[in-house]
Amino acid sequence: MAAVEVTWPGGAAAQDRNARFEEIVRTYGTRVHTLVYRMVGSEADDLVQEVFLQVYRSLPRFRGEAKLTTWLYRIATNRCLDHLRRRRRTQTRFLSLDEYAQDCVLEAAQPGASPEAGTEALDLTREIRRCLTTLPVELRTVVVLRDLEGLEYRQIAAVLGWPLGTVQSRLHRARTLLKQQLSPYLEG
Repeated sequence: MAAVEVTWPGGAAAQDRNARFEEIVRTYGTRVHTLVYRMVGSEADDLVQEVFLQVYRSLPRFRGEAKLTTWLYRIATNRCLDHLRRRRRTQTRFLSLDEYAQDCVLEAAQPGASPEAGTEALDLTREIRRCLTTLPVELRTVVVLRDLEGLEYRQIAAVLGWPLGTVQSRLHRARTLLKQQLSPYLEG
């Protein structure tokens, strides 16, 4: 992923800002891209560029009151939520061919998997992704941050600006809905 190049007037402050930004992109670029992809699917690349443009513009205002990762995840999550709200108004979400192809590649790359196991895993992967897209945005967001990104409850609360109890209750609700939707696959 290429960094956003913005030219600023010279000076030590601008050079320091550019160096900090490049380090952020180098260190966290893949994690941010993964988060955004899990939230919006194949539209992630453009949205990641928007996220890092906002990070660059906001870098002088970052005071370190929150962890850098929490700040980055909050920016990325807010961009994703805005994007999903706009998209929901204009279209229905379908699994794209890019997402399907990526799933196939990931499953085929697993060593020692039998063809049947690979097919079953691929079916379950697609069904999980489909079920995630049917969840309300707030529930999907908390599942992605906790179960796919591995954030702790307190980090999620900080990223989303929610009370800890709200994070816990929405995660419980999301998991319950996913379990109900996936029960035919999990029983077999």
